[in-house]
Amino acid sequence: MWQGENEFTVSLMRDVGENYLVVSLDNRKRVIAHQLEIMNRNPHPCFLAVEERKSNEQTKLYYRLNSRAPLRYYLEREAMTSGEVIKVLDTIVGILTESKNYLFYATSFLLQQDYIYLTPTTQEVSLVYLPAKLPGDAHENFRELLKRIIPSCEDFPKSLVDYSEEQFFNLKGFREQLKKIKYSVQKKGKQMKAGAKVFQLESNLPPKQGKSFEKEDAGEEEGLVIKAKEKKNSARGKKLVVFILLQLVLVIVLAVFSSWFEAQGGAVATYIGLFLVIVACDLLFLKRLFKKE
Repeated sequence: MWQGENEFTVSLMRDVGENYLVVSLDNRKRVIAHQLEIMNRNPHPCFLAVEERKSNEQTKLYYRLNSRAPLRYYLEREAMTSGEVIKVLDTIVGILTESKNYLFYATSFLLQQDYIYLTPTTQEVSLVYLPAKLPGDAHENFRELLKRIIPSCEDFPKSLVDYSEEQFFNLKGFREQLKKIKYSVQKKGKQMKAGAKVFQLESNLPPKQGKSFEKEDAGEEEGLVIKAKEKKNSARGKKLVVFILLQLVLVIVLAVFSSWFEAQGGAVATYIGLFLVIVACDLLFLKRLFKKE
């Protein structure tokens, strides 16, 4: 039996279209007012919202479930991997170890598969906390939960199974075991990544002629580059020939019309201007002729 079970009773009910987990406290058990106020005014994302109601001098706590389902539901249907289960356990341990920061008792969480709820789409954990002081030990409560969950996971890490049997089992030690598992997984992943080789198909050619596809591809690519360079150089040579022929045509034109310029009284300034125009045209032509493709 889970320690503290005789301090309350639990039932499920539906009220105004909502599903509730109802915890009825023993008449001798009093709700801790400041804890209940903290839960309502500054709710923790991993705590189920709670509402206090009194009936016939008995205190009842109503926890709204919405669409959440208990952990047992997922385990019985094998709807979770061992990795997902471990993630849930890690979240629970984190909540228990940090509970004192919220002025809560770690022993007042209902650590049973039926009272640990998960959101269907995200598998976010929601715990039931009783704002009352319950007897027991948080370490042993969690150990009992762990022992009940382990048989539901075929590939549960052996190191965690062994640690659950340790005489001095505690929450801090469990988290240390989780860190070792995470480190081992990360290290294994890095080694697999570093040892990965480029996949190559074997050649069907005779040994003397056979080459890896990687080398053939590299040689083919190099050949294409050389051909491209040769084609580019040939094109440039043709363009240079065109440019030289154009210069010869300009020289002939100037020689033919030089006497006409002199007859018209051409001055030195006219020749200089004409020269500058020709130079500008040459530069423009060269720029377009050898522009980067």
